[in-house]
Amino acid sequence: METDISDKLKQTKQLLLDNFDEDIHELLKVQLDQAERRLDKISRWFWAVTQHQLVEKANFDNSNHSFHLRDGGIKDVPVGQYQLIRKGHNNQAEILNAQTYRLTHPLGEWVLDTAKKQLTPGAHLIFDYTAHGAKITILENLIGQTGILKLQRYSIKALERTDDHLIFAAQTNKGENLPAETTQKLMQLPTRSCQQESVEGSTLIEQSLITAQYELTQMVNNRNLIFFEEEVSKLDHWADDLKFSLEQSIKETDKEIKEVRRHSKIVPTLEEKLSLQKQQRDLERHRNKQRKELFDRQDKVDERREGLIGQLESKLNQTIQIEDLFTIRWSLCG
Repeated sequence: METDISDKLKQTKQLLLDNFDEDIHELLKVQLDQAERRLDKISRWFWAVTQHQLVEKANFDNSNHSFHLRDGGIKDVPVGQYQLIRKGHNNQAEILNAQTYRLTHPLGEWVLDTAKKQLTPGAHLIFDYTAHGAKITILENLIGQTGILKLQRYSIKALERTDDHLIFAAQTNKGENLPAETTQKLMQLPTRSCQQESVEGSTLIEQSLITAQYELTQMVNNRNLIFFEEEVSKLDHWADDLKFSLEQSIKETDKEIKEVRRHSKIVPTLEEKLSLQKQQRDLERHRNKQRKELFDRQDKVDERREGLIGQLESKLNQTIQIEDLFTIRWSLCG
């Protein structure tokens, strides 16, 4: 009975893997051997780029995501065995004496740097949906179709922070605009062939890119607005705290002066009256110092506010850079 139940559970889980989108796999975190061998999204991309950049320098084992670097010549990178670190896994090397391979490893940084510098001329890419091995519903209606795809890097620098974004824009030959999510999914598929050819963009794609640029700029502006409001609020609270504490001290001194004046009127001897007058004089001098300190601190607040405004004004000046990375013709086969 237990064996039958276990077999049925395995069959049910396999049906889920075969029929659900790859995004659903990650959400459900199905604990099959097949699912356990799947890398998270970033690791899959990193592994694919690594294989491409080291194709002539290393021997790869996809079964455990390791490779043997046989060709030296990369600064601070020794030859030998490497094991890809994986999210949610026991990150101890599965291979004896293997170096842990990650994004921040000198070899990982070299792979990414060289990949970003590679030339990407126009080409015709035929993507293979079946070879991907997972169901992606939003791509199924595109099987058998072709079109144009453009990738653009959009950088915004403001508030001493640079935001880099990749903007995907694509269309079919029928003139249908593809959502950015669909385009990204398309680019994740393996290719059956890649033939270099000159590819021209289109008005529809350029309009999509401009729309995406505007949305990203608005997002950054909104974030900067929130930052500005938070900084002004901090300054206002600081100024209010300073003013409140000094004003309270001045009020206490005023009370003491009034009490000394009242007491001075009722004391019977000249010596006592003289002593109280001296006390009143000292208190009034102290109050004058407090008032001066209040004015000085108010000036300090004003100076700090002016400095903040000037600082934020200079930081809010945006620097925008746009770089066309590539334009390709795409086809999707099943």
